[in-house]
Amino acid sequence: MASASTVVRSSVAVRPQRPKRRNGLRHIWVVLVGFVLATGSFLAASVYADRRLERVAQRMHAVSDNAMPSLVQLGDMRRELADVLLALDEGSEGSGLDLAELDRHERAFQAALAAYEALPQFPGEPDVWVRTRPNLDRALVLADLATSEIQAGSLGAADALVTDQLFPAMRAADVGLLETRQINREQGVLAAMETDQAWSNARHVALLFDGLCVAFTAGLASFALLSVRRHEAAEAQRRDELEAFAARVAHDIRAPLSVPLLALQALSRDLDADSRYKPAVERSVHGLKRVDGLVGDLLTFARAGAMCPEAGARAPLRAVVAGVVQDVEVTASAARVCVTVGALPGCEVACSAGVLSSIVGNLVGNAIKYTAGDARVREVTIRATATSERVRVEVADTGAGVPAEVQQKIFEPYVRADARAPGLGLGLATVKRLVETHGGRVGVRSQVGRGSVFWFELPTCT
Repeated sequence: MASASTVVRSSVAVRPQRPKRRNGLRHIWVVLVGFVLATGSFLAASVYADRRLERVAQRMHAVSDNAMPSLVQLGDMRRELADVLLALDEGSEGSGLDLAELDRHERAFQAALAAYEALPQFPGEPDVWVRTRPNLDRALVLADLATSEIQAGSLGAADALVTDQLFPAMRAADVGLLETRQINREQGVLAAMETDQAWSNARHVALLFDGLCVAFTAGLASFALLSVRRHEAAEAQRRDELEAFAARVAHDIRAPLSVPLLALQALSRDLDADSRYKPAVERSVHGLKRVDGLVGDLLTFARAGAMCPEAGARAPLRAVVAGVVQDVEVTASAARVCVTVGALPGCEVACSAGVLSSIVGNLVGNAIKYTAGDARVREVTIRATATSERVRVEVADTGAGVPAEVQQKIFEPYVRADARAPGLGLGLATVKRLVETHGGRVGVRSQVGRGSVFWFELPTCT
């Protein structure tokens, strides 16, 4: 009996886990199905609207590339024919004939005719044009005959030719031109009606699919809200664990540093003032102290969630820059680069000394790396200006410069101005992240072949 009860209790204890797994799978399937439906609705609306708009574009092109130019050319032909008829009618009555003006009208008519015949034709238009074109040709032939009669002085024959033959031929040609114009006008109206209908249908269908997309998205949002609430407690626990981990890392890094630091400090005290090793030992002691402070400041920054700067932190600009210059002295000497410090205001920056040192150090190290090489003048200059609220620090170099297309993304991770240079391209990205986290901004001015000026701005302490 005891064994049986144990089995029962075990089964009861296990049962609650199975619904949780099924619920988790059900939520995943619901999210996937909702995502697919929402995406499908969006794509369906986009595809339908695209196809309808393609039809609209085709009809509009038919109007703009065919109907409208045809109407213009047909109108020009009618006008020029009327001017020719008027000139010949007046000339046959003895009013004189301006041959140059008559030739201009005929050439304008021929140009309009050629332009019209080069255009595509709508359904029904070729049949009308087959009947119209002979009338046009006949009218032109009669116009030439009438012109010859007028030039010969046979005004009576010219008047009879104009009245009895030219006028009827031109009227027949004008009727054909009007009929052709009507076909093009009707095609334009039809295209406008089809465009309106297609636009209306596309709008209605798009609204329908958009509504479905909104519904599916709302369902997904509700599931997302449930998931967020479910994981809030877990996230809080993870943040606590991260802070504890950062504290352990700080302790584990600082502990090994203390041994060589104490040993070097003792050695520095024991060495005579004129010993040749004393300057090197003192620089080593100073470097280890700076590493210890840098680790502490940056890990404090990490424990704050990487988005919450340490409250009340202050960093003396001149002291931090002096420390950075001393730290890069060996690297700069090896690269034969002269690091100089220009005018620096005696202000304090609203961040920890470690953060400011990391920002300036990254910029100076980057400038040294890209100034070394074939540069004739190898110089890196650190200067700054300050207002009542902000300080602007600039690091100028005489290197190769940054191309304009690279300047837009130089502060992004894994971006390097020169792919041959060592490193992963994270230094400037780190600078941007630290500066923007502390309420500042970064930038660069550069000309290829003339060097670069990298700058950042940070609030000052009041």
